[in-house]
Amino acid sequence: MRKRLPAESDAALGDDIRQIAQKAYLNLDETAQELLALIHLYKVVSVEMICKCIDKNCQTVSDAADVIDRYESILGEETTSKGSQIS
Repeated sequence: MRKRLPAESDAALGDDIRQIAQKAYLNLDETAQELLALIHLYKVVSVEMICKCIDKNCQTVSDAADVIDRYESILGEETTSKGSQIS
C-alpha cells in the first residue's frame, strides 16, 4: 500500500512506485514492470490527470509524472490529487 505524501513530488512518487513494481514483479521484463507501475501511479491521481496522461500518450512513469507536474503547477495540487492508496 503506497500513499502519496503531502509534499511529495510526482517524480519521487513515480520512482518509488517503479521500484516497488520491480521488486514485486521480478519475473516480468522491464516493459511489463513499467506498465504495472504506470497503472499503480494512475490509482493515486485524479481522473483528469489520467486523461491528460493518456492524451499525451504517456508510456512510462516518468512521462506521466512530467505531464502531471505540468498540469498541477497550472491547476494546483489540491485539484489533482486523490490521496488514495496503491494496493
